[in-house]
Amino acid sequence: MPRHSVHSLVLETFIYTLPFSRPSSPLFYLFTFTLQAMSGNMNTDIKVSNGSPPGEEQASQVVGPINRLPVELLLSIFEFTTFSPPDSTAPWRLMRICKSWRRIVTSHPLLWTTIVINNYSAYPDGFIEMGAFSAFPVPMAYLHYSSPLPVNIYVSVRGMPRPNIPFTRTHAGVLSHIFRRFSYRIRTMCFSFDSWEFYGLLTEGLTLVQMPILIRWEAQYITDPRAIFHEDFPESKNLDCCFASAALTAGTTQKPEVVSRGISLYPNLRYLNLMSTPMSWDMFCPSNLIELHIHRLPLQYRPHPNQLRQILEFSQDTLQVLELSGTVFQNHAFDSPLTMSRVHTLKIGFSLAEELQCLFPQLLLPALTSLEVNNLDRKSTWFGRPPEDMVQAAIAAFEVLAGCLPLDQLKHLRLDCITFQLPRNKLLSAGQEHVSFLFLNKLTSLTSLSLYSPDVITLGCMSDFPDILPALKVLKISTPGVNYYEHILSFWQERARMRACTILECFELTLPVCAKEKAEAIVQRDEVFAKKVVLRYQPDLHPPLWMLEDDRMEDDDADEMDDEEMYELEGDIDEMDED
Repeated sequence: MPRHSVHSLVLETFIYTLPFSRPSSPLFYLFTFTLQAMSGNMNTDIKVSNGSPPGEEQASQVVGPINRLPVELLLSIFEFTTFSPPDSTAPWRLMRICKSWRRIVTSHPLLWTTIVINNYSAYPDGFIEMGAFSAFPVPMAYLHYSSPLPVNIYVSVRGMPRPNIPFTRTHAGVLSHIFRRFSYRIRTMCFSFDSWEFYGLLTEGLTLVQMPILIRWEAQYITDPRAIFHEDFPESKNLDCCFASAALTAGTTQKPEVVSRGISLYPNLRYLNLMSTPMSWDMFCPSNLIELHIHRLPLQYRPHPNQLRQILEFSQDTLQVLELSGTVFQNHAFDSPLTMSRVHTLKIGFSLAEELQCLFPQLLLPALTSLEVNNLDRKSTWFGRPPEDMVQAAIAAFEVLAGCLPLDQLKHLRLDCITFQLPRNKLLSAGQEHVSFLFLNKLTSLTSLSLYSPDVITLGCMSDFPDILPALKVLKISTPGVNYYEHILSFWQERARMRACTILECFELTLPVCAKEKAEAIVQRDEVFAKKVVLRYQPDLHPPLWMLEDDRMEDDDADEMDDEEMYELEGDIDEMDED
């Protein structure tokens, strides 16, 4: 048997035998005998009874051949177990199998480079006053055994800082001291939290601390977004929300000093992701970034346009992926145009059109090839009852995008819960094209289109105008809303009857479970317009109770009448719905 085949066999068998908590397991003996055969030491005299588990002597006979494998082969198996897929607990479990494995695992630093810290990482019987080793014995062991290699740290803390939570403010302070002590070895730092105060305590020790090999920094606030977006939400005035992190800052507001301090503190930081994380934007100093993601910031903590422009200028010649979703300060724009010459992927999200009108046309993206536009108030779209202000925001926003972005060179586009239905009592004049048509008609180079809960106008434009999207090869449509799949299936049938349309390479649908019967029926009738059709299903998303109230239903009836009148103006879309 070739050497690489033997290696693969060992790896595949080993994955299914960890942890070795049951020595009598058939897989355990299969793995043992495989290793014996590979090493030429097959011992056919080992007898295993079908009754009680083997004794210690028999177990030692079984483990013996494994330990006669070359150390390099064992290390390859251990690495595969730890990193494919990633399992940060694997080294700790492997170390507890036997003394021989403990010696091998603890002498291989690479296995210990991923450190996961959560609420249970604090040792319940430890004394915080005695230091880091007493409070966090397992993370400190990982830092010890991984020396001197770089480490990737993932912190996931749940709960507000209160005395009844095992992970207290004091624990956060100790952990911050640990981060500061080993800052020169941190390559990746990822935080997931539901308390801004905890995030501040965890990162306080890293303020103005040099992290020479830091490549990636992520911070994610996971509490209900209503607590930070809606002023009338009761918890929005919680004292925990009155916080802005001083991490990744330079300690000065002068631009030349900020740049120089940022280069000295984080010279290799390239990937930055901040989700709902308030920062001290005036002293924000990362530069030469490749990816920058800032999304869902509280209104009172969004960067001022001058601050946002300064952040982008620091990475003007290096930035390739930019995400600004729920980040732009409304009613204020850049004072002058800014060209990001290397940005090829843009992700933007909005709840009001002013957020995009302030960003464009001052932001120039000549190399843009991929665009994603998200409706941050997506739940209102799933149920087919979009509020009028959101429809107006979508129309106004896409008018801005159609006039400011190089749509003719886009290759990939994703529209997430975008609704183009006309506002109430607003009609198109003669010869006037809808903004969805104007937008789609400019996508002459688009090869991949992903629509998440699209509205009937978008689908109607794609059906009624075969010349739209001439280069399209992949079309993906997904919706969990039960009110939308009928439009999608009607679009499918209408498009299949248009023989003049270009055949797609792939048509992928993800629909609610309630649409399965109708979708399968269309497949059986061969009503397809793609070489490959993929159908997937997900749980149905039903309207909440507040949308079923009488007063809401009355408004919805009026909206439906307006929609019918609008369909007549748009063309034969109502006939497509009847199909």
